[in-house]
Amino acid sequence: MKRNPISSPCIAICEFVDEVCIGCYRTQDEAYEWYELTDEQRDIAWDRFVKQCKENEKEQVDVRNNM
Repeated sequence: MKRNPISSPCIAICEFVDEVCIGCYRTQDEAYEWYELTDEQRDIAWDRFVKQCKENEKEQVDVRNNM
């Protein structure tokens, strides 16, 4: 049975700090093995990406409000 691929959260900023990509927040293993992961594992990575993006957006708003 062919699985529908879940798109990657990659935004082409592929730099790893402490084994986590600063662009998409995936671990090195998640990034390198993306198409081998289960849907559940990819959902977890996507949830982390969305959460971090929301946190980053909040931090940017906080910084602008304190200027």
